[in-house]
Amino acid sequence: MVKQYIGARYVPKFDGDYNSEKEYEPLTIVTYMFNSYTSKKIVPPGILPTNEEYWACTGLYNQQVEEYRQQ
Repeated sequence: MVKQYIGARYVPKFDGDYNSEKEYEPLTIVTYMFNSYTSKKIVPPGILPTNEEYWACTGLYNQQVEEYRQQ
């Protein structure tokens, strides 16, 4: 008998550009305004990645570019 674990996903899923019409599962990574965000929990459609209750900013591309320019 093959055992299969049914439960939370532990590996992030890369889902490309943010789509406001889509619901996202926890640990889904999207890009929005040139930065990346990871969902903390189920995200209903229309919740922007800048909403810290649902999303964590995990990549600040714009900030990194600005820091390189200043160096």
